[in-house]
Amino acid sequence: MDLTLYDRLPTELRFYALGLTPKRVPLRSFQKLAREMDTTRGDPILDTWAATEAKAAEGPFSTSKAGREALRLWIDPLAAYLVSRKPPRGLEQVLGGLSHRQLAAMALRSILDRIHAGWDTEAKNPAGLFTLELGRVVRNELEFAGLLAAKRWVKAGNKHARLGKFRRVDWTNKECARCGDWLWDALAELPCFDEDERGLPCIQAEHKAAIDAFAEAHLFDHPLYRPSLTAPDPWTGYRMPRAGIETAFVAARDPETVKALEAAFADGSITEHARAVSSIERVPLAINPVTLPLVKGFAGAEYGRDTAVADALRGRVFYNLIRCDFRGRFTHLCDFNYTRGDPVRSLFMFARGKPIGDAIGWLEVAVANAYGVKVQERHEWVARNREMIRAVAADPSIIWRRDIKAKEPFQFAAACAEYVAADTNGPAYETRLPVWLDASSNGLQHLALDAKLAAMVNLRTAAKPRQGLAALAPDDDQFPADVYDIVAAHARCNLLADGDDFWLGMDLRDLLKQPIMTLPYGVTRAGMLDQIKEGCEERGINAPFEALVRLRDHIWRAIEEKLPGAMKAREYIQEVTVSKYFLDCGGYVQWITPSGFPVANRYRKGKLDRVVLPFLGQKVIIAEGYTDEPHGQKAINAAVANLVHSMEAAHLARSANAAVAEGITNILSIHDCYATDAPSVRRFGLIRRRELALMYASYNALARLRDINLPGVNSLPLPEPDPDFDILAVGESEYFDR
Repeated sequence: MDLTLYDRLPTELRFYALGLTPKRVPLRSFQKLAREMDTTRGDPILDTWAATEAKAAEGPFSTSKAGREALRLWIDPLAAYLVSRKPPRGLEQVLGGLSHRQLAAMALRSILDRIHAGWDTEAKNPAGLFTLELGRVVRNELEFAGLLAAKRWVKAGNKHARLGKFRRVDWTNKECARCGDWLWDALAELPCFDEDERGLPCIQAEHKAAIDAFAEAHLFDHPLYRPSLTAPDPWTGYRMPRAGIETAFVAARDPETVKALEAAFADGSITEHARAVSSIERVPLAINPVTLPLVKGFAGAEYGRDTAVADALRGRVFYNLIRCDFRGRFTHLCDFNYTRGDPVRSLFMFARGKPIGDAIGWLEVAVANAYGVKVQERHEWVARNREMIRAVAADPSIIWRRDIKAKEPFQFAAACAEYVAADTNGPAYETRLPVWLDASSNGLQHLALDAKLAAMVNLRTAAKPRQGLAALAPDDDQFPADVYDIVAAHARCNLLADGDDFWLGMDLRDLLKQPIMTLPYGVTRAGMLDQIKEGCEERGINAPFEALVRLRDHIWRAIEEKLPGAMKAREYIQEVTVSKYFLDCGGYVQWITPSGFPVANRYRKGKLDRVVLPFLGQKVIIAEGYTDEPHGQKAINAAVANLVHSMEAAHLARSANAAVAEGITNILSIHDCYATDAPSVRRFGLIRRRELALMYASYNALARLRDINLPGVNSLPLPEPDPDFDILAVGESEYFDR
């Protein structure tokens, strides 16, 4: 036949022009499709969090990649068959409002999702229920099309009142069932469907095997799920391709924020920060063979997607792609990343190892930290528990079978295996385990304005050893200080002095850790009360509301009395924020971090819109974009946290760049928590302390904040510097992290 004429025919008629019936329509195999298709073409820029994607993973099969490809292959044959089928009597005219391809798409979506979800076997007639459901889908689509056509005549305020006037379809259940039955018969004509032993539709065996193989190969090939198998190019611009999708360096939508960041790339001021991001996302990683079967066996079904990705990556080198949030903190593009909880983090190890040499002591630290041992007891604990450690290395499943109470059981298993392997093989053993160390109350470290607070968060404040009684001061670094213990003990004394004995005998340290820790991030009194309440619920403490309030008030008072420097810094940042807001009639506090990252504490009120959902009988209010009006209170509450987080990110960037310059390239980070290989831990720790000292020796965060946002305003004098605080001595802080 004339192929030119054939190309002009509607899709529904091409099969008949070739002399084919729908039963004989050749369907391309999924295997062939997998070889031919470009898996990245047309993918949108995705900007999402793991929690959102976890919900999406539970969604209909028809929205998955395999489901979408099945629709693409099977819609046209079904539409061609529907051309030859007369619609149910009485519904011919109304069904004419939808094309045959639309009807085919609705039928296939419904049947695929129903087969995937499973049939309601408890129902007397599951097939009949499905035809009713399918007919309702068609009715709703027609009704929605009618509403869209009538949209300009229907005002939002009275859509429900006028719905009847514009409603095109008002079917009974009987009519829905007749329409569904008509589509059911058409579906049965496709060779890709069959019936199971109950007489219910299922996907034909060969097609099912092909779909499963396709899903196995492609379900996790989007960068959102799977890390990159090639080292990404360094960040040299604000928007760059990452594993097939174009990605912005910062997850920001505010046009002013984006403009400032684009300018920072254009003039090179953000180069130091971008170089650090590039260095860490180019660290070669591998899957830990010890922990993968443990996560499969003991982590639970919610980690099924993670183990599927890990299986696909087993034996391969991969890279976690990274960008930043609006404060400069490093965030991961891929859901499968080492910032997740213990089960997922334990799956990661460095692809390139280093000889352990004399650094096996740091593997002891990794073992003890994962178990949950206090800093000063780590090596002694390992010495006392070598038999248990060796038993875990030989058979990690005993952690769960014998109920070994490790704080992070999966990382504990990984650390035990690595420690025993290094101990057995000697100094030449190449270790690839990331050894994680967490900064000591890092938020408070960044707010430390005086020697007293600095000592509580393990920052050395004097370059030379003190003499006499002063040598007993905690900043001598003989033992690590615990600011949470210090503040909790003070709060307990105040409670007892006030005659409040409800909390007597309870360990307040862990209960109050979060309220104390979030102080530098601007927690409010109401927020602190919620934190204490949640902490009590987690620990099974049934505390009266009055007791919770008293504890909140006493912990706030203890913080003011024991951490006055942190409170002064917090209040100063908020005062600058308030002054900027009023002086500029709604201005936003801005600053540039020591690594050149521009930050704006920009919070706008949302642009609210009411949306009517006729089928659900609901009205919902959604935020659609932002107005130009600042959200003043939110900006004030967030200013402290945003400044501290941006300083954490700047310190990370400087530390990473300095470490790479010295040849340390195995670096992972989770904000103020760092990891490297055991032979590099000590040197990397010295680099981090040095960079913190040098950063603040040349960068007074409060002064920069005031001078940038309130130039020429002298009514906000800076807090008086503490003469006993030598900032360069911070570089010698042995217990800066632990």
